[in-house]
Amino acid sequence: MIELGNDITQLLRRAHRSDCRRFAHGAIALCGEPDLGLNFVVLRSGATPDELSQIMDIVLAPSIRVLVVVEEDAVDVLGYLAKIKIFSTGRLPLMERRATPVKHPLATEVRIASYEEWPALAPLMAASFVLNSASCDSAFPPTLAAEEGVEPWVFERFGKLLSCAVFVRDGDRAGLYAMATHPAWQRQGIGRALLNAAMQSLTLRGVQRFTVASTQKGLPSYLSEKFAIVARPHVLAIDSRSPMTQIRHGRYFR
Repeated sequence: MIELGNDITQLLRRAHRSDCRRFAHGAIALCGEPDLGLNFVVLRSGATPDELSQIMDIVLAPSIRVLVVVEEDAVDVLGYLAKIKIFSTGRLPLMERRATPVKHPLATEVRIASYEEWPALAPLMAASFVLNSASCDSAFPPTLAAEEGVEPWVFERFGKLLSCAVFVRDGDRAGLYAMATHPAWQRQGIGRALLNAAMQSLTLRGVQRFTVASTQKGLPSYLSEKFAIVARPHVLAIDSRSPMTQIRHGRYFR
């Protein structure tokens, strides 16, 4: 959970309207756009009522949709949120895979994206996760390429970027985020080729462990790639317009 909080604050702190902060028992990573899935709060056990009140005051101020991820055994945090009518609606599989020796050459169609290609990643993410393209562009601006430890990977074919993934490296660990393949090119092995090539490259450069917070749709693919579920924190949604509708329908999480 600490790793998740650190990664997403690093990913979103260059967003055009970002508000990213770390607390003793949690983190806020708000890109400022209204889309659910681009604003996050991570909360861990031990958070005091004063700390939670401070965090909620920040989160509830703007008119945005926020995913709240709460540690599995954080009964105190869940109790506090229930008092303000925010309830757990599902679980988020946190997954991990140990790096394995590289056995195959890197796929020639996979590489790290250039600074100039960053604007092309937003439409890929938007199409794959059903988000607003302008919101994705605002959340992940080209300046993110200058963030130490952040690596955007792409799969290119026929002169087009068909898939992307962003890794956040922290020592000998790398977190995987925004793994997206355009719907027209899904189920053709493109995402898997990108994932394996990127992990091979990172392994050669000293990464020993990979982590990912999986969506429901992506879970079977990660399991097939030898990722194992290591935790299932609670997922809650803050949305004053249509509270938790997508979460209840199981669109994103198990």
